Amino acid sequence: NFVVPAHIVTALRQLAQSCNATLYMVLAAALKTLLHRYSGQDDVFIGTAIAGRRQHDVEPLTGFFINTLVLRTDFTGNPSFRDLLVRVRDVALAAYAHQDIPFERVIEELRPVRDPSRTPLFDVLLVLHKAPVPRRLSGLQIEQLPVTNGAAKFDLTLELTETPDGLLSGFFEYDSDLFELATIDRLITHFLSLVVGIASAPDRRLSELPLLPDTERRRLLVELNDTQARYP
Repeated sequence: NFVVPAHIVTALRQLAQSCNATLYMVLAAALKTLLHRYSGQDDVFIGTAIAGRRQHDVEPLTGFFINTLVLRTDFTGNPSFRDLLVRVRDVALAAYAHQDIPFERVIEELRPVRDPSRTPLFDVLLVLHKAPVPRRLSGLQIEQLPVTNGAAKFDLTLELTETPDGLLSGFFEYDSDLFELATIDRLITHFLSLVVGIASAPDRRLSELPLLPDTERRRLLVELNDTQARYP
Protein backbone atom coordinates (compact mmCIF):
# COMPACT_ATOMS: atom_id res chain seq x y z
CA ASN A 1 0.00 0.00 0.00
CA PHE A 2 1.09 3.58 -0.61
CA VAL A 3 -0.26 7.13 -0.86
CA VAL A 4 0.36 9.86 -3.44
CA PRO A 5 0.29 13.26 -1.65
CA ALA A 6 -2.44 15.78 -2.48
CA HIS A 7 -0.10 18.43 -3.94
CA ILE A 8 1.35 15.86 -6.38
CA VAL A 9 -2.17 14.76 -7.39
CA THR A 10 -3.09 18.42 -7.99
CA ALA A 11 -0.06 18.86 -10.26
CA LEU A 12 -0.97 15.69 -12.18
CA ARG A 13 -4.53 16.97 -12.67
CA GLN A 14 -3.21 20.26 -14.02
CA LEU A 15 -0.95 18.38 -16.43
CA ALA A 16 -3.93 16.31 -17.58
CA GLN A 17 -6.03 19.42 -18.20
CA SER A 18 -3.25 21.07 -20.20
CA CYS A 19 -3.23 18.06 -22.56
CA ASN A 20 -7.02 17.56 -22.70
CA ALA A 21 -6.51 14.30 -20.87
CA THR A 22 -7.71 12.78 -17.60
CA LEU A 23 -5.98 11.83 -14.38
CA TYR A 24 -6.37 8.18 -15.35
CA MET A 25 -4.47 8.80 -18.59
CA VAL A 26 -1.63 10.48 -16.69
CA LEU A 27 -1.40 7.52 -14.29
CA ALA A 28 -1.53 5.04 -17.17
CA ALA A 29 1.30 6.91 -18.90
CA ALA A 30 3.30 6.89 -15.65
CA LEU A 31 2.83 3.15 -15.13
CA LYS A 32 3.73 2.44 -18.74
CA THR A 33 6.82 4.61 -18.40
CA LEU A 34 7.92 2.55 -15.41
CA LEU A 35 7.41 -0.68 -17.36
CA HIS A 36 9.28 0.81 -20.34
CA ARG A 37 12.20 1.87 -18.15
CA TYR A 38 12.33 -1.54 -16.44
CA SER A 39 12.11 -3.63 -19.60
CA GLY A 40 13.66 -1.45 -22.29
CA GLN A 41 10.73 -2.31 -24.55
CA ASP A 42 9.18 0.33 -26.83
CA ASP A 43 5.85 -1.47 -27.31
CA VAL A 44 4.00 -1.57 -24.00
CA PHE A 45 0.54 -3.01 -23.26
CA ILE A 46 -1.57 -2.67 -20.13
CA GLY A 47 -5.15 -3.70 -19.45
CA THR A 48 -7.89 -1.64 -17.89
CA ALA A 49 -11.39 -2.36 -16.65
CA ILE A 50 -14.26 -0.22 -17.90
CA ALA A 51 -17.70 0.01 -16.32
CA GLY A 52 -19.71 -0.79 -19.46
CA ARG A 53 -22.57 1.51 -18.46
CA ARG A 54 -22.55 4.05 -21.28
CA GLN A 55 -26.34 3.84 -21.78
CA HIS A 56 -28.35 5.80 -19.25
CA ASP A 57 -30.92 2.99 -19.02
CA VAL A 58 -28.45 0.56 -17.43
CA GLU A 59 -27.22 2.91 -14.70
CA PRO A 60 -29.83 1.85 -12.09
CA LEU A 61 -29.46 -1.86 -12.89
CA THR A 62 -27.60 -4.20 -10.58
CA GLY A 63 -25.26 -6.48 -12.47
CA PHE A 64 -21.83 -7.06 -13.92
CA PHE A 65 -21.24 -5.02 -17.08
CA ILE A 66 -17.46 -4.61 -16.80
CA ASN A 67 -15.35 -5.14 -19.91
CA THR A 68 -11.58 -5.26 -20.31
CA LEU A 69 -9.70 -2.97 -22.70
CA VAL A 70 -6.09 -3.23 -23.83
CA LEU A 71 -4.10 0.01 -24.16
CA ARG A 72 -1.02 -0.22 -26.38
CA THR A 73 1.56 2.57 -26.51
CA ASP A 74 4.59 3.20 -28.74
CA PHE A 75 7.63 4.56 -26.86
CA THR A 76 9.99 5.03 -29.81
CA GLY A 77 11.94 8.27 -30.01
CA ASN A 78 12.38 8.79 -26.25
CA PRO A 79 9.57 11.39 -26.12
CA SER A 80 8.91 13.82 -23.32
CA PHE A 81 6.32 12.70 -20.81
CA ARG A 82 3.92 15.35 -22.13
CA ASP A 83 4.24 13.95 -25.66
CA LEU A 84 3.78 10.42 -24.33
CA LEU A 85 0.63 11.52 -22.52
CA VAL A 86 -0.83 12.68 -25.84
CA ARG A 87 -0.09 9.24 -27.32
CA VAL A 88 -1.71 7.49 -24.35
CA ARG A 89 -4.72 9.83 -24.53
CA ASP A 90 -5.32 9.07 -28.22
CA VAL A 91 -5.04 5.32 -27.64
CA ALA A 92 -7.38 5.47 -24.64
CA LEU A 93 -10.02 7.50 -26.49
CA ALA A 94 -9.93 5.05 -29.39
CA ALA A 95 -10.33 2.15 -26.96
CA TYR A 96 -13.24 3.87 -25.18
CA ALA A 97 -14.98 4.36 -28.54
CA HIS A 98 -14.96 0.56 -29.02
CA GLN A 99 -15.54 -0.45 -25.40
CA ASP A 100 -18.70 -2.41 -26.20
CA ILE A 101 -16.70 -5.07 -28.06
CA PRO A 102 -16.16 -7.92 -25.56
CA PHE A 103 -12.56 -8.74 -24.68
CA GLU A 104 -13.26 -12.37 -25.60
CA ARG A 105 -14.24 -11.26 -29.11
CA VAL A 106 -10.94 -9.40 -29.49
CA ILE A 107 -9.08 -12.58 -28.50
CA GLU A 108 -11.06 -14.59 -31.05
CA GLU A 109 -10.15 -12.16 -33.83
CA LEU A 110 -6.46 -11.71 -32.99
CA ARG A 111 -5.80 -15.35 -32.04
CA PRO A 112 -2.63 -14.78 -30.01
CA VAL A 113 -0.47 -17.68 -28.92
CA ARG A 114 -2.20 -18.85 -25.74
CA ASP A 115 -0.45 -19.73 -22.50
CA PRO A 116 -2.70 -21.10 -19.72
CA SER A 117 -0.50 -19.41 -17.09
CA ARG A 118 -0.87 -15.90 -18.54
CA THR A 119 -3.58 -13.46 -19.57
CA PRO A 120 -3.63 -12.95 -23.34
CA LEU A 121 -2.44 -9.58 -24.70
CA PHE A 122 -1.42 -8.01 -21.37
CA ASP A 123 0.11 -8.90 -18.01
CA VAL A 124 -0.42 -5.66 -16.04
CA LEU A 125 -3.77 -4.11 -15.10
CA LEU A 126 -4.47 -0.53 -13.96
CA VAL A 127 -7.65 0.46 -12.12
CA LEU A 128 -8.66 3.93 -10.86
CA HIS A 129 -11.68 4.31 -8.59
CA LYS A 130 -13.13 7.78 -8.44
CA ALA A 131 -16.84 7.37 -7.72
CA PRO A 132 -17.58 7.88 -4.00
CA VAL A 133 -19.47 5.09 -2.27
CA PRO A 134 -22.89 6.38 -1.10
CA ARG A 135 -23.59 6.09 2.60
CA ARG A 136 -27.26 5.30 2.05
CA LEU A 137 -28.99 3.46 -0.74
CA SER A 138 -32.77 3.06 -0.74
CA GLY A 139 -32.89 3.30 3.04
CA LEU A 140 -29.95 0.90 3.55
CA GLN A 141 -26.80 1.80 5.43
CA ILE A 142 -23.72 1.15 3.29
CA GLU A 143 -20.33 0.34 4.75
CA GLN A 144 -17.21 -0.38 2.72
CA LEU A 145 -15.12 -3.29 3.97
CA PRO A 146 -11.64 -4.34 2.84
CA VAL A 147 -11.59 -7.58 0.87
CA THR A 148 -8.55 -9.77 0.33
CA ASN A 149 -8.69 -11.72 -2.91
CA GLY A 150 -6.33 -14.41 -1.69
CA ALA A 151 -4.89 -14.80 -5.19
CA ALA A 152 -3.71 -12.39 -7.85
CA LYS A 153 -5.80 -12.25 -11.03
CA PHE A 154 -2.91 -10.88 -13.10
CA ASP A 155 0.87 -10.80 -12.89
CA LEU A 156 0.66 -7.24 -11.58
CA THR A 157 -2.29 -4.97 -10.76
CA LEU A 158 -2.09 -1.33 -9.72
CA GLU A 159 -5.30 -0.16 -8.05
CA LEU A 160 -5.72 3.51 -7.11
CA THR A 161 -8.57 5.31 -5.34
CA GLU A 162 -9.22 9.05 -5.20
CA THR A 163 -9.94 10.07 -1.62
CA PRO A 164 -12.15 12.98 -0.49
CA ASP A 165 -9.10 14.87 0.81
CA GLY A 166 -7.38 14.86 -2.59
CA LEU A 167 -4.96 11.99 -2.04
CA LEU A 168 -4.48 8.90 -4.16
CA SER A 169 -4.53 5.71 -2.11
CA GLY A 170 -3.03 2.79 -3.97
CA PHE A 171 -1.73 -0.74 -3.76
CA PHE A 172 -0.04 -3.29 -5.97
CA GLU A 173 -1.44 -6.80 -6.17
CA TYR A 174 1.11 -9.25 -7.55
CA ASP A 175 1.73 -12.89 -8.40
CA SER A 176 3.96 -14.17 -5.60
CA ASP A 177 5.29 -16.90 -7.91
CA LEU A 178 6.89 -14.13 -9.99
CA PHE A 179 7.72 -11.35 -7.50
CA GLU A 180 9.02 -11.08 -3.97
CA LEU A 181 7.66 -8.52 -1.52
CA ALA A 182 11.00 -6.67 -1.50
CA THR A 183 10.76 -6.31 -5.29
CA ILE A 184 7.28 -4.78 -5.04
CA ASP A 185 8.46 -2.43 -2.28
CA ARG A 186 11.21 -1.15 -4.59
CA LEU A 187 8.70 -0.90 -7.44
CA ILE A 188 6.45 1.31 -5.29
CA THR A 189 9.43 3.52 -4.40
CA HIS A 190 10.35 3.87 -8.08
CA PHE A 191 6.74 4.57 -9.11
CA LEU A 192 6.40 7.33 -6.50
CA SER A 193 9.75 8.87 -7.50
CA LEU A 194 8.65 8.80 -11.13
CA VAL A 195 5.28 10.41 -10.35
CA VAL A 196 6.97 13.20 -8.39
CA GLY A 197 9.37 13.79 -11.29
CA ILE A 198 6.50 13.89 -13.77
CA ALA A 199 4.59 16.39 -11.64
CA SER A 200 7.58 18.71 -11.39
CA ALA A 201 8.98 18.44 -14.93
CA PRO A 202 6.57 16.83 -17.44
CA ASP A 203 8.57 18.12 -20.44
CA ARG A 204 11.66 16.05 -19.59
CA ARG A 205 12.51 13.06 -21.77
CA LEU A 206 11.39 9.72 -20.40
CA SER A 207 15.00 8.59 -19.98
CA GLU A 208 15.69 11.66 -17.81
CA LEU A 209 12.83 11.18 -15.35
CA PRO A 210 14.01 9.99 -11.92
CA LEU A 211 13.31 6.48 -10.66
CA LEU A 212 15.60 6.39 -7.64
CA PRO A 213 14.95 8.35 -4.45
CA ASP A 214 17.91 10.26 -3.04
CA THR A 215 18.65 7.59 -0.43
CA GLU A 216 18.80 4.76 -2.99
CA ARG A 217 20.81 6.89 -5.44
CA ARG A 218 23.36 7.68 -2.72
CA ARG A 219 23.59 4.02 -1.74
CA LEU A 220 24.26 2.90 -5.32
CA LEU A 221 26.58 5.70 -6.40
CA VAL A 222 28.40 6.55 -3.17
CA GLU A 223 28.10 3.92 -0.44
CA LEU A 224 28.53 0.80 -2.62
CA ASN A 225 31.44 2.51 -4.44
CA ASP A 226 33.22 3.45 -1.24
CA THR A 227 35.86 0.79 -1.79
CA GLN A 228 39.02 2.77 -1.11
CA ALA A 229 41.50 0.83 1.03
CA ARG A 230 45.00 1.54 2.32
CA TYR A 231 47.73 -0.98 1.52
CA PRO A 232 51.23 -1.08 3.02
